[in-house]
Amino acid sequence: MTFFVTEIVTTSPSLSKPLIEIKSGKSIAMMTISYTAQPREQTILLQFCGKNFPRKGFENTQIYFQMFRMEENETRNLLYTSDSQLYSSKIPWKPFKLPKNTIIDSKKRNFEVVCYSRDDHTRCSVIGQFIATSDVLFNNAEERKILYVGI
Repeated sequence: MTFFVTEIVTTSPSLSKPLIEIKSGKSIAMMTISYTAQPREQTILLQFCGKNFPRKGFENTQIYFQMFRMEENETRNLLYTSDSQLYSSKIPWKPFKLPKNTIIDSKKRNFEVVCYSRDDHTRCSVIGQFIATSDVLFNNAEERKILYVGI
């Protein structure tokens, strides 16, 4: 029996084909393949860049950020933690994806991005932060703009 993946995907939830015996060429059974298509989760791509960090006191530190969603009861829900980068006056972090429904939902939420430095003794300090609305994040993601975290 021969079939193509497109036959499975384009048919309704199942595809039936006869099984043919090679020697006689007669149909000996019916094979049914069924599937359930899972919807792909929609994501948005965000990228942040740190800039204007002062040189003094940060030379040997690791810089990273965390992104939080602000909930109705004023609690913060951690959504993402970036990789750590060695100090530089400008740090472009890797782009990352978040589920679209985390950013865009029926309630217009604020999001807080907090930038930290961590020294050799694993002491952490907040060195910058900003709050953005879901609209700002979504619009920047659609336009593929980089959001900047600065001091």
